[in-house]
Amino acid sequence: MSATEFQVLLGSVGALLLVLGGGSKWLLMHIGSLQAAAALAQMESLGKLDSRLREEIQELRIELKSMHTEKKVLLRRIYQLEAFIHIQPNVILPIMEGWPPI
Repeated sequence: MSATEFQVLLGSVGALLLVLGGGSKWLLMHIGSLQAAAALAQMESLGKLDSRLREEIQELRIELKSMHTEKKVLLRRIYQLEAFIHIQPNVILPIMEGWPPI
């Protein structure tokens, strides 16, 4: 192998390494940008999910509060009816056997 052939071979190997290095750099940059885009998309979807769940929790709290208020009104009415039954001397109470249904 002569010096010129060796020089050409060395230049070819150097060019090959340069091309592979550039390709590797591009591939790593491309993968990094894809990961950044995926992370951004994930953060956006998590933000949307977070806001939706907060709205649902708020709606459930409002519903629970209204049900609690309704329960208080119904219990107050039951207590009023029980007091009325005990005040009236000739009110016959029905037999409540089997109530509440299980």
